[in-house]
Amino acid sequence: MTIVRVLVIGAGAIGCLLGGRLARTGHAVTLVGRSWLVDAVQNYGLDITVESRDDLHTHIRNIQATESVAAAYDLNPTYDLALLTTKAHDVELPSSNLAQVAKSRPVLVTLQNGVGAEEIVADKIGVD
Repeated sequence: MTIVRVLVIGAGAIGCLLGGRLARTGHAVTLVGRSWLVDAVQNYGLDITVESRDDLHTHIRNIQATESVAAAYDLNPTYDLALLTTKAHDVELPSSNLAQVAKSRPVLVTLQNGVGAEEIVADKIGVD
């Protein structure tokens, strides 16, 4: 298996779920989120519980967390994949931050529920 270096920008419910599942399968994941989340992940790991017919509960220790995109690039200078999981109205700043610090641009997937987020991200990172 090829290990993918994944940056998850916006470590809320969706970001933690996707990042946690990728880390659980052995990929190198860094979450960018609020300070309380960073502290919790650094001290205790990440717990994911999904209520479904299978009732998935997983505790993940092999995951990193930081408060900014710049700090994430201090931890790892290159990422293969970036997942932008912020709210649609919050894509501008993290997109700009990614464009400023990423020396080699990762594949970027935006996962917003809203119209226009892709255009804002493309403008900020310089994609036509």
